[in-house]
Amino acid sequence: MNASPGYNVIVKDATSYIGYQDNTGSSWNHTIGSGKERILIVSVGSRGTLPSTVTFNGVQLTKAYESPTYDGCRASIWYLMNPDVGTHSIVVSSGSMRWIAGAISAFNVESRVSEIPYYRTGYDAANRSYASTTINNSIGGCLGVDAVFNTDASSSIGVGAKQTIIVKGDDTDAGGISYGLDLPIGNVAFSWTSFESSSTAFSQGVVMFLPSIKRSSLLGVFLGLMT
Repeated sequence: MNASPGYNVIVKDATSYIGYQDNTGSSWNHTIGSGKERILIVSVGSRGTLPSTVTFNGVQLTKAYESPTYDGCRASIWYLMNPDVGTHSIVVSSGSMRWIAGAISAFNVESRVSEIPYYRTGYDAANRSYASTTINNSIGGCLGVDAVFNTDASSSIGVGAKQTIIVKGDDTDAGGISYGLDLPIGNVAFSWTSFESSSTAFSQGVVMFLPSIKRSSLLGVFLGLMT
């Protein structure tokens, strides 16, 4: 395990996704377990307008990050702390955009507002057959979630060694959602290859979420200082 001393190990709960949607809002179900310090993260890759809202069981998620826009492509990442347990609907409200989305829920994720999100970054480019964003983690055991969307089809889109695909599409536009669990300290790259066209335009966004602090350890330190 890569979790830094004094931090809990983030535990994956569940993933879910919806395939390509055209110019309309839509929904799908996601099931949340009853673990402690829960989080739900929804990533949306799109071309066109941004989602106006993302909700889970009627509760609005907070937008953690919106990537730079290139040729209409963008990535947005949304989260909700302590979502309701059980199976409920994720609803993405959209206007004029083509999009794909995926979700992951996990336990033992830091709930302090000052630490959400831990890192935010984005990447936009043209004339590339790949997308790659590198983040330097100063704490081990993070959960990273990303989204990418590009303007050309691909028959062989894939991800880096530390990523697991939630959903990908090889269509008129190509895009996907992935996550990385128990990420180490140091440089961590989130990458997607191979878009077929060398003239593709794309945008990628990545957010890292911290493992929660072991509260008992903090209490022990505090009591030790008091004695």
